[in-house]
Amino acid sequence: REPIMTINITTRFDANITYTPYAIAKIVNELLAECEIEKVLPPQMFYTYAKKGALNGIKESKRITGSDAAAWTEAYVLKHLVTEEA
Repeated sequence: REPIMTINITTRFDANITYTPYAIAKIVNELLAECEIEKVLPPQMFYTYAKKGALNGIKESKRITGSDAAAWTEAYVLKHLVTEEA
């Protein structure tokens, strides 16, 4: 099992392109699986976050930049998953 903190999250997202909430969910869930974390985040959660502006600070966003997606993913992992493993 690879510790989640040894994986570079920013390399999962290309800062020069935008992602749909579904694509972000897919990448985040692949990352969790690689770390053998049995949690699966539903794509609907990412659409809700995008609608509320939680992924990038812009409400009703349909596309999220790679850098915003990476920042959100890193913050989510640190807040929710690292504390659950400790």
